[in-house]
Amino acid sequence: HQVEAHKSVERQIEQGRRYAAEQGFQVPDDMVFVDDGISGAEFINRPGLSRMLNSLSGFQELIVSEESRLGRDSLRTALTVDEVLSKGVRIHYYLSGEVQHTINSQQKMMTMLKTFIAEQEREKNSQRTSDALRNRARKGYVAGGRVYGYDNVQVTGTAANGEVVRSHTEYAINAEEAEVVRSLFRMYLDGHGLKAIAKTLSLAPNGNYPALSRQYFDGRLISSPTKGTGSWSPTAIREMLTRERYLGRIVYGKVKKVYLGGTQKRIQADPEQTIQLQREDLRIIDDESWQAVQARLKRMADESSGTRNLAPSERGSRYLLSGLARCSVCGASLTVVGGTTGSGENRVPLLKYGCSFRQNRGTAVCNNNHTMRVEVLDQQVLLAIQQQVLTPEAIDYVVNQALAAFHADHAPARKK
Repeated sequence: HQVEAHKSVERQIEQGRRYAAEQGFQVPDDMVFVDDGISGAEFINRPGLSRMLNSLSGFQELIVSEESRLGRDSLRTALTVDEVLSKGVRIHYYLSGEVQHTINSQQKMMTMLKTFIAEQEREKNSQRTSDALRNRARKGYVAGGRVYGYDNVQVTGTAANGEVVRSHTEYAINAEEAEVVRSLFRMYLDGHGLKAIAKTLSLAPNGNYPALSRQYFDGRLISSPTKGTGSWSPTAIREMLTRERYLGRIVYGKVKKVYLGGTQKRIQADPEQTIQLQREDLRIIDDESWQAVQARLKRMADESSGTRNLAPSERGSRYLLSGLARCSVCGASLTVVGGTTGSGENRVPLLKYGCSFRQNRGTAVCNNNHTMRVEVLDQQVLLAIQQQVLTPEAIDYVVNQALAAFHADHAPARKK
């Protein structure tokens, strides 16, 4: 095991720069690649690693503390090492002083052996953490992050030497947030939709839905539990309406995190391994309201778009720019806003592109009320692509840039 100080990002950068100076290397600031707080088993969503691999033609020496800093997956780490070396880049492991510039069968085996040991250690640490969390969950203690409607309260104890130490973390109902949850359930049961609830919760002083805000939330602006814009979204509302915790039911281990294909994924866990506890002292919603809400959610889902009956290849947006183009004010994706034109039997659908945040979360989040008919904007975008992108000059430029990049990547390794 390495000293813990060696594992901190700051210390690794410091020692890597010191090693580089001793070797007479220059280290530009943009050639320091960092993935802080990301598991070594992750190979897809690691921006630092991806940026380093995409920059291999820009440097000749790669300095890391040890093989496990490249990854803790024996197979994928060996492939990463091979990719780096194949570009003519030497790898320096400053803790051991080893320099790797080629990789033969014996070196491949040693690399895989070292990363296999690191991978085993990662799995053991993960299992120890999982066991500790499951033990907390069995006792009804906090075994995860914060849940809206509750506070995480630290409980202390006294050690043998008389020192006051942290014992565990308990759930406690947050009275103000719990009332918001009850009001949210009441509003949905009164027939209001997810979008209307989200817009009401995100209400600005001069926003829409003032009557609903006064009726259900005393006219207050309710802070969102989610990050990002700080606003409420229909998906967040739906998640809260199906959260069993509000019944006083603590459920742990329903899904688990695993690494598949080089990235972390959430999969359904073995139901027999799921921990469930009933804590009536944590109940916010009564059974009758819960059942009524779940029944309406199911009914609304059954009445929703028929895309649920389509094959996966048939799903997706029917509109060119939906989810692709962005709002110029808030940056959210554009969506299609429904409507009609005409009257009586001559009434026909009139579809327009508009800001999805304004549509789903209200004017408190985005005040961009500009819309444009779908067929008009689609035609303008396609025409612009044809006139500005699909020209002989533009195509020649792209081909030349691709060839230049290809030749740069396959040029002979530069010598120091």
